[in-house]
Amino acid sequence: MPILIGGFGNILLPLMPCSSDMIFPRLNAFSLWLALNSLIIMFLSTFIDGGVNAGWTSHAPLPIINYSSIDLMSFPLHIVGLSSLLGSINLIVTLLKSSNLSIINLFLFLPPYRRSIFFTSVLLIISPPVSAGVITMIISDRHFNRPSLDPIRGGDLLLPQHLSWFLRHPEAHISILPAFGLISEMISKFSQCIISGRDSMLIALLITAVLGCIVRGHHMFMVGFDLDTRPYLTFATSIIAIPTGIKILNRLATIRSTCFSLITISLNLIFLLSLNLLIIMLLISSLF
Repeated sequence: MPILIGGFGNILLPLMPCSSDMIFPRLNAFSLWLALNSLIIMFLSTFIDGGVNAGWTSHAPLPIINYSSIDLMSFPLHIVGLSSLLGSINLIVTLLKSSNLSIINLFLFLPPYRRSIFFTSVLLIISPPVSAGVITMIISDRHFNRPSLDPIRGGDLLLPQHLSWFLRHPEAHISILPAFGLISEMISKFSQCIISGRDSMLIALLITAVLGCIVRGHHMFMVGFDLDTRPYLTFATSIIAIPTGIKILNRLATIRSTCFSLITISLNLIFLLSLNLLIIMLLISSLF
């Protein structure tokens, strides 16, 4: 997410419509510093009280345990959610102002990468406030004796899981949609033509964004869903693969209908993958 949205988005988005910078550069810088500071605090939380001993999703009732590391993890998650929210608003306003298009024309006539950034930014505006609600519940239970996560006092153990996965499952599509847009943009650029099936690509992106918010329950099949809910979640999870297949088939159709060497685009893809792997290795090595 920091690479494909924050990095490439902030670099490529102003260049494509030939504008000098993002619409709100100070807001952009504020979003960057919030993300960096939250990363530092997250790293500090791994060295206190033996780390965040609440599971990788902080499922209830583990976050109620009195560890200071949980407070240090909850606080930067609030900050990084605010950072994503501000950055996404900046990206959408930049798209609207630089393109001089209405919302409907924005969907129809934007190039693939800018369109993917738009959908990703919308998902980032929808998801972090829900995560902030979960974190607020955890903090209020820990410090203000609220019963949100305590079933003995009337709390609900499944509610924070539902709300957490409402963020974490769309986050998978938030990470992959800009990559889809970059690949489509490179194929369109080096083939010197528009991607085949422009309307179907738009519908596929829209379906991916919508279904990404409503299939979170397949992470929670062991919590006792009823017989009507489980088939729905299984069916929706299978359906979400169809728009991805549509995007791949449209790219193959574009490549097949034009004559260009795949060497250049392959080198670009290898560079992007290598850059991602390098940054991931640096982040992992910093933990040790």
